[in-house]
Amino acid sequence: MGSDQADFENSIATQSKIRFELRLFRREGVDLRSLPVVNVGILANLPRPHVPISSEIHWHDLRSLDQAVELLVAGRLDVIVGDATNIRMYGRAEIVQADLPPVIIANLSLICRDTEPLREFVGGFDSSMGVSNLRQSQPDESRYTVMNGW
Repeated sequence: MGSDQADFENSIATQSKIRFELRLFRREGVDLRSLPVVNVGILANLPRPHVPISSEIHWHDLRSLDQAVELLVAGRLDVIVGDATNIRMYGRAEIVQADLPPVIIANLSLICRDTEPLREFVGGFDSSMGVSNLRQSQPDESRYTVMNGW
């Protein structure tokens, strides 16, 4: 997966893209906009995004999403940066998505070496996502709806 095929020699890339959105998650009942200081937990390897609130932001580098969830639930953080799918897997009803836009968005293609079998694979992948020769193909009942793909 990558954002720019030019970074890889002798490669082909899917026309369809997968969109990943990282959002802010908070504890139920916490109004982030009313806090003078917001403690934000983020994985240490992620860039610091713009957070669309006027409060002072204190960043806390974390080693894992498990740690982020534990600290958020314990009240030691006000908000964490994460992917909705990963946050839901914890099954914690007290963690809710903040009513704010995504803070990090990545649109990625599947990038492979340019070989005949992989060309067929990439074509099949695009076809399964409804993309054929840069045109949207007609939907049919045999296709899956992919929420984060186009």
